[in-house]
Order: sequence, then structure tokens, then C-alpha cells
Amino acid sequence: MSNKACLHNACLQCCPSVVATAVNQCSSARIVASHGTSLAELLRLFMRLGLSASVCISRPNSPTDSISIIPRTVCCSALYDAAGHAIKQKLSHDPQFPMEGLKPGKYKVIARAFTKDLVGSNPLSFEMSVARAPFPWTTTALAILLLLALIALGWGYAQNRRIHRASAELASANSELADARMRLANETEAERRRIARDLHDQTLADLRNLALLVDRLPPSGDSRLPLNRTPSAPSALRHEIESISHEVRRICEDLSPSALENVGLSAALQFALAHAVEHAAPACKFDFEFVCEDSLDEKLNLPQSTQIQIYRIAQEALSNICRHANAEHVKMSASVNDKSLFELLIEDDGCGFDLTEAKKNAGRGVANIRARASMIDAEVGWQKREDGGSVFSLRLA
Repeated sequence: MSNKACLHNACLQCCPSVVATAVNQCSSARIVASHGTSLAELLRLFMRLGLSASVCISRPNSPTDSISIIPRTVCCSALYDAAGHAIKQKLSHDPQFPMEGLKPGKYKVIARAFTKDLVGSNPLSFEMSVARAPFPWTTTALAILLLLALIALGWGYAQNRRIHRASAELASANSELADARMRLANETEAERRRIARDLHDQTLADLRNLALLVDRLPPSGDSRLPLNRTPSAPSALRHEIESISHEVRRICEDLSPSALENVGLSAALQFALAHAVEHAAPACKFDFEFVCEDSLDEKLNLPQSTQIQIYRIAQEALSNICRHANAEHVKMSASVNDKSLFELLIEDDGCGFDLTEAKKNAGRGVANIRARASMIDAEVGWQKREDGGSVFSLRLA
């Protein structure tokens, strides 16, 4: 067959091996495909036969609808180091020659191409240098910073856990201390009630018996008394007994307020206000006003131990007003809002209240109020009124 051949695709489909041998003996070939034949099918057939000649496949009267197959060549590539030792060699139809994992140094690459007739091309050679990679200062610095950040994060986590444990232990200790203080206060109130009961049952009974005995005494008419002595009438002695009995009843009421136990907190607060005015010095007496909802005791859901502490705080606040405020009018109001928050306000028009000065003084009134409020988790405070005086507030959830 000549250097150029023109075949029909029917021959290729009937005798593919014969056609392949004939084509490979030519430098180039042209195959005309019929209209019913797919160019892609002919291309796959040529690739499967392994043709190495240059083949052009086209359709009749359609020079633009064609596919060209370039003959395959063999590439021989070799890589040498600076000493001339071959490091890598490759003989393949693939012209690519990957070079990976090279150490720093100088290298030389030589490549040649061979046809199917083993006709080689001129050698292609070039030299190249592989430099040593620079020290990764940036990466090392970032790694050190990341390590320091992880160490700081671990230390911070450990400190946070330690603080949380210490806070939990402190909260537990405070809770236990508050419970102990509340138990002590309850025991104190129980002891007060016992003393008041003994005074009421025993001492007042003895005073009543003494008054009955005095009533049986005849009037004294003894003229032998000294001139500087006046006769002691039974009525005067009975008056003294009644005065002592009244004082004992007051002490009993202070020790154990019967209004709180029998009526409720609102009546006890009103009694504390009236009692403070009644027993105040003449120069310290004032007008008072008590404002309270009728259903306050029904809305309150506080234990008896909490109510007695509220009562004691109100007593202490009123005592401070009597001793230091020089007030002319005092208003006490007690209420419970929609959120079941109990609020007690005591307003006076006196000289005002300076908490800083109160802390400097040696008195225990403010300290006692704060101590009792802490036992029941209540908030207490003092504010100045715009028109003079002060407002004491107690809020309890």
C-alpha cells in the first residue's frame, strides 16, 4: 500500500485487523464514513486497534465533519543528579515526567521521543536547582502562640472550675450559716415566749394575790410614825402593785407579741406602732398613721418565723425614729403586690437618716436590722424624703 490510503468504513468493520495492518504501514490514511456510521464508533474502533499512523476520518461531501488521529510516539525521559547518577527513568507514550520528593541540589533532565520505527528526536536537556525550603518562622511562631493559647485556656478553665467550686462551697457555707442563724433566732424567740409565759402565769399571778392581800389590810392609823414619814394607805400600795403588773404585761408583750400569734402580722405591726408612741418620751411622741389592706394576712404566705423577724425589724426601726428622728408624724404602710412581694414602708418627717453616720456610731440598731433581714432574705434600705425626713423600706419575696 502507498504512503497514503483511502478506505471505506465497511472494510474497517468487516476486516478490522487487516485494515489496521495496512494503515500502520502507511504514514497516513483517510477513511470515508457513510452517513449511517457514527464518527465516535470509528474513533473507538481505531483506538482499540492501536493504530499508530495519522488517520483522518470524514464523511462524504463534508470536509468539516472529520476526526484526526495523531500517530503515537514513545518518550524516553531520565533524571540525573549533580554527580551524574540516574535517579529516575521513564519510557512511556505519556510525555509527562513527574518529579516529586527531590532533595535540595542540582539536577539534569534529558528527554527524547521515538517513532514506531525507533527514529529518535534530538535530545532535550535542561538543568534545574532545587533550593532548600526556608525555615518556617511564621508557622513556628503561630504554633507557639497556639500552644500558649491552649495552655492559657487550660489554666483559665482550671481556675474557672476552682472558682466555681469555691463559690459553691461558699454559698453552701453561707446557706448553712443562715440556717444556723435562723435556728438560733427561732430558739431565741422560743425562749422569749417561755419567759413571757412564766412572767404572765407566775409573776402576774403573784402580783394579783398580793393585791388581794393588800385589799384586806385595814387603814393605818399609827401615830407613832416619825414626822418625816407619811402613813402608807393600802390604796397606794395597791397602786404600786398595779403599776408593776402593767410593766410586767408590757415586758411580756415585748417578749412575745400576742397580736402576732392571735390576730396576724398587720395587727401586730399596728400594735408595734402604737406601742412605740405610747412608751416614747414626752418630747419624742408623734402622730402616727397605719395603712394596710384588709386582706393582707390572707395574701401573705409567710412562715411564723419570718413574720416574727419582720415584726422585730419594725420594732427596731420605730425605736430609731423615737430616739433620733424628732419626728412629728410617722406613717407605716404594709402591702402585697401582684407578684406576692411583701413591702413595708415607714415614713417620718424628722431630721432625716444618714446611713454613713449611723455606721460610725456604736449603736447596734442598723446592724440588728440588717442581720434580721439577711436571715429571711429581705432587702432593707433608707432613703431621704424630698420634703425632709426619711423612708425605711423592707421588701420580701
